[in-house]
Amino acid sequence: MFVLNPQYVYLIFCAGFLLVWMIIYTYSPATRHEQLQMSFISVPGGPLIEILYLRDYWHPVSAVPVKIGPVHTVVEDMLFAFAFSGIVAVLYQLFTRKGLKSDPALDGGVRIACASVVVISLLLVWFGINSIYATSIGFLVGTGWMVSQRPDLMKPAIWSGVLVGLGYLGCVVVFYGLVANIEELSKLYWKLDGTNLDIRFAGIPITELIWAFSFGTLFGPLYAFGRRMSYI
Repeated sequence: MFVLNPQYVYLIFCAGFLLVWMIIYTYSPATRHEQLQMSFISVPGGPLIEILYLRDYWHPVSAVPVKIGPVHTVVEDMLFAFAFSGIVAVLYQLFTRKGLKSDPALDGGVRIACASVVVISLLLVWFGINSIYATSIGFLVGTGWMVSQRPDLMKPAIWSGVLVGLGYLGCVVVFYGLVANIEELSKLYWKLDGTNLDIRFAGIPITELIWAFSFGTLFGPLYAFGRRMSYI
C-alpha cells in the first residue's frame, strides 16, 4: 500500500482514467472519433461544474492550480472531464460490440438536453439541494428528455449508466485498496461528516456512484443522439 501526498491524489486519480482512455483509443479504432470529440467538448464542463461542487460537496487539493482573472480552477478538473467523458461515450459500444449508423430521419440535437441539465441543477441548488444530488438529478432529467425523443436510446442509456457506475466503483475500490491513508484523504477532500451524504458502499461515498450512474445515462448515448445515429 502507498501513502499519498494529498496534493497529488486528484492528479494521480485523473492519470488512472487517462491511462484507460489511451488503452481504449489504441485498441478501438472504430470509436476514436466519437471518443475524441466527446472528450474535447467536455473539457470546459469540468471547471464549470466544479463551481457547484466546491460550495457544498468537496474541496480537492490540486497539484496544478490555475487562476484566470478572478476565476480559480485546477488542471485536474479538465483532465478528468476529458478522460472520463471520452470513456463514458464509448463504453456501451465496447461491451456490446455495436456500431453507429447515421440516420437523418432520427430526432437529434443536444441543446435542450444540456440546457435542462443546467437549469434543473441550478434550480435544485438554489432550493438548497446538495450539488452532487442536484447535478445527478439534472443528468437524469436530460436523459429523460433525450429518451422521450428517441425511445431507441433507452437501453443504451440504462446500460451506459450501469457500466459507468460499475466501472467507476471498480476503479475507486482499487484506489482505496492501494492507498494506506485513504480515510485521511477522504476527510480532507469530501464534506461528508455529519451529513446525509456520508453513506458508504465498500467504503466509498455512495454519492459518487449515484453521480457516475446518472452521468453515464446521459453522456453514454449523447453522441448518438446529437449526430442522429442509431446503434446497430
